[in-house]
Amino acid sequence: EETYNKRLEEIKNSIEHNNSDVVLENTNTSNSYSGEIVGIGSTNAAKNSSQIVTVVSTGGSYGELIFWEKDNQGNWSEIDRVAARLGQSGLKSASEVYEMDKCTPTGIYTLTEAFGINSNPGSGITYRQLDGTEYWVDDENSQYYNTMQFGDPNGRWSSAEKLTDYSGYYNYSLVIDYNRWPVAPGKSSAIFIHCDMGIYTYGCVAIPQQNLVNLLKRLDPSKNPVVILEFSYDSIYNNY
Repeated sequence: EETYNKRLEEIKNSIEHNNSDVVLENTNTSNSYSGEIVGIGSTNAAKNSSQIVTVVSTGGSYGELIFWEKDNQGNWSEIDRVAARLGQSGLKSASEVYEMDKCTPTGIYTLTEAFGINSNPGSGITYRQLDGTEYWVDDENSQYYNTMQFGDPNGRWSSAEKLTDYSGYYNYSLVIDYNRWPVAPGKSSAIFIHCDMGIYTYGCVAIPQQNLVNLLKRLDPSKNPVVILEFSYDSIYNNY
């Protein structure tokens, strides 16, 4: 727990220091991924990150996840493309999201930590294997809202996910740094990329377990990985 909190503080400080790197906008709509700056390579995100995960809605609670990576020559490649499940109520503008509305928020967010019921699969980013003491707090009136906490509540919150209770879903989970540093009470919590169990989520993104394991193994903090969630690829290419 002490190691986790220390590492989280380091991540938080790093994100706050570099926050301007992920306030983005931009240009082209081509689907080319390499060579000249087109498609994903046209975005401001691509100036600051060499690994980008995009999640685009395909209607309702369904979507598509693509993992893109830039090589040493500056060319972007599509590493993986997979069907995804979104919140039961679909994708929604982050400005309109609220706790338990079952929507997945739009926007661009860093990817800095992961956790899981299963042991570390060789994650490139900080990974915590759950031991049963971990809760993710969704009580918007608690000072611990949208954070991982340890041990019994003891009055610290009235509602939280005990993470080991979600076998299958949280075998592996990648935290999307939505509504963190700072946390806005009531603007939704516990937004992750986790394992797909064949059903919609409550706001997370779910993909098949093996695809998630492959993603965890490939993520590299030195490449400043981010995730962009949007309604269309054109919107990503033009606005991020």
